[in-house]
Amino acid sequence: MKKERIIKLLILVFIAGLGTEVFADVRRDLILNTRIPAATSVKKNLRSTPSITVDPANGVISGDFSASFTVNTNDADSAKFYITSSIETSSGVHSAYDNYGNVLFSNISNLPSEADVSQVLSRTGANKNVIAYPVTITATSPLTHKFQANDATYGNCYIISADEEAEGTITHTVGPTPVDGTFSTTRDTAGTYRVTLTIT
Repeated sequence: MKKERIIKLLILVFIAGLGTEVFADVRRDLILNTRIPAATSVKKNLRSTPSITVDPANGVISGDFSASFTVNTNDADSAKFYITSSIETSSGVHSAYDNYGNVLFSNISNLPSEADVSQVLSRTGANKNVIAYPVTITATSPLTHKFQANDATYGNCYIISADEEAEGTITHTVGPTPVDGTFSTTRDTAGTYRVTLTIT
């Protein structure tokens, strides 16, 4: 009987000993994810531009005639920005870049017709109240630029590309001398000529 009691006691001690070496799992990892979406921004830079006038004898612009934008993107892949332009005509809004990257200006008080715009674009006819000027685009590295005629979405436009996350400045400068055959001392009525630039 004494021997049996000792065996039971040893079994209880053994079982109790096993219990002290078993630990509950008290660690749990909680993983939180957040996502930063691809984003781009465009800021128009204010420039102090002198009063711009045109010599009525030859259509030459006086002063710095440019627009500047700062763009940035956090996209590790390529990002593109599109510069488009538009003018008012008697039939509505018309794209203002020709197939060579020159930009058109229209008289806002005496709107040109679609035929006048077509004549400027083809360099034929006696167009009035619409004048074309050459354009120079500059983009700070790592941005690159090119002119694209007849883009499927944007038509005639300038494309600014960034191959990775980037911030840079784009400057759109209008040259002072009108494109040959687009300015007339008699047909282009005095007044304000305008073009609207849009960067997307």
